[in-house]
Amino acid sequence: MEFKISKELIEQLEGLIQSNNSTQVEALLHDMHFADIAEILDELSIEDATYIFKLLDSEKTAEILLEMEGDLREKILNRLSPKEIAEELDELETNDAADIIAELSREKKEEVIQELEDVEHAKDIVEL
Repeated sequence: MEFKISKELIEQLEGLIQSNNSTQVEALLHDMHFADIAEILDELSIEDATYIFKLLDSEKTAEILLEMEGDLREKILNRLSPKEIAEELDELETNDAADIIAELSREKKEEVIQELEDVEHAKDIVEL
């Protein structure tokens, strides 16, 4: 069955975010596929999308990053600290991490690479 974003779902999420109900937001998105969450984020304001992105664990958000449209991914990455981006990249395969880090400014790339926990992974990303 194909996932369809409803106006009601978006309004429900916006209301939960506005009331800072992170538990309900997580519960609502818990069983959704990464691609569906990426689609939902695309329908929300950048502030709300960033709120959800920071709320979810990096194992899930790393996959969501790969599913996002380039424009949205760039906006989200611009709102994350180098440490937060590094946490996402630590969860990804080297080639996917390299694709994402390539979208960052030179300065931010260097900061993110410094924050990567896995030194070998960092070296492999830099090589790519």
